[in-house]
Amino acid sequence: MDVGCGYGRLLDFLISRKSYQGKYSGIDIIPEFIEKAIQIHNNESEKTESQFLLGDFLEQTLDKEKFDVIICLGGLGVNQDYPEPVGQKSLEYAQKLISKIVHLSTVAISLYFPNADQILTTKRKPRMAYYKRSDIEKMLLDACGQRCQDMKFNSYPTQKDRRTIVQVRLSN
Repeated sequence: MDVGCGYGRLLDFLISRKSYQGKYSGIDIIPEFIEKAIQIHNNESEKTESQFLLGDFLEQTLDKEKFDVIICLGGLGVNQDYPEPVGQKSLEYAQKLISKIVHLSTVAISLYFPNADQILTTKRKPRMAYYKRSDIEKMLLDACGQRCQDMKFNSYPTQKDRRTIVQVRLSN
């Protein structure tokens, strides 16, 4: 499952670079993104079984479905408190999003978040939500409990960069 899939570029990567041939589900809240994703990937049905869903991931009833891996590359970056700085609404949103992702995943999750520890307050964009690594780690541990087998934080292109991805391996 690709949460906040946009045009489905992750699927492009999986097919072209990893020769992926499994199932892919992408969801996005923006209708134009889903329309374009369907257009782009219309001819790939022989390579992978893909579906693109329009809607808010948090409002979807997906409890009967489980996904091996859930990736969220943009969902945590939206400041839910805008025009105010990141506050309680953004933290609550992040916890709900992380909890649902963990609940629906059977093997692993990967989340991108703008890292507050590695960017000056004066350089932050007001519509973006920036999180401390310790906050994301706590949210993940709260959501995963005993299921968290391994957690790795990677910033790119260097360890001092604000773009951070956390990868978590889960047990059943």
